[in-house]
Amino acid sequence: MCSSLTDGKTESAQYAIGQIDTKRVVELADSSEPAIRHPALRVMGNLCTGSNKQVALAIKQGGLTLLQKILKSSEDPPVVREACWVLSNIAAGPTSHVQQLLDLGVIILLEELIRTSMDASVPSSVSHIWCR
Repeated sequence: MCSSLTDGKTESAQYAIGQIDTKRVVELADSSEPAIRHPALRVMGNLCTGSNKQVALAIKQGGLTLLQKILKSSEDPPVVREACWVLSNIAAGPTSHVQQLLDLGVIILLEELIRTSMDASVPSSVSHIWCR
């Protein structure tokens, strides 16, 4: 429900994004339950389409560390694609956000995903990050 409510640029979606507990979203996105993890990642991605302040808060609350963990360990292509979408939203932001991606080694992980993924849709998802 929350992932649908926060989807888009409408006034109501932006209002919903402004009311979300970012720390809790990051915690839920770390769930081992796919029914919780995937929608929470979608909400996290929607948060990262918001203002630079909202993206910075998601990063501060552990969002990048979680995304790094997903890239390193997830064997679930839909989860990896969702993580790549969140990362592409972060990469579209200011230089300081991109620098944090570099500092955490996320770019190296993405390069490895392109080379090793058995799911053809994952490299395509990674390419969206490069284009930002």
